[in-house]
Amino acid sequence: MAHFGANRQKLLESVLLNKNNLCYISTINNKIVGYVIAKIFNEMVELGPLICNVNRIKEAVLLLKTILDKLNGLEVFAYVPKKETTLLHLLCQAGLKEEFRVMRMFCGPAVTKNCIYTAESLERG
Repeated sequence: MAHFGANRQKLLESVLLNKNNLCYISTINNKIVGYVIAKIFNEMVELGPLICNVNRIKEAVLLLKTILDKLNGLEVFAYVPKKETTLLHLLCQAGLKEEFRVMRMFCGPAVTKNCIYTAESLERG
């Protein structure tokens, strides 16, 4: 799943190798069509990245519901583009609320294409 135009292996390995974090994947015909990660720090969680093929909104919603069920009772933060209205609605239903907005800026064209996503963090996207 190369939706960001660069290899994110180093970033994802550092997150996935932490035994406190959670990760769920969605597969179809033994191919990954989406994944979601939660980085857990004591009683606080950064939710993301969530990446899913653009035509797999049902899978993205299921991934998000699955991981939110595991985060009950923790303070959760997510960084979601405003175009991801289905994910934003689900997060609001789960009790999250918008705290602030930020603008993403690109030098050249935006690199996230053909995917449903939430950012990994404010600093790393």
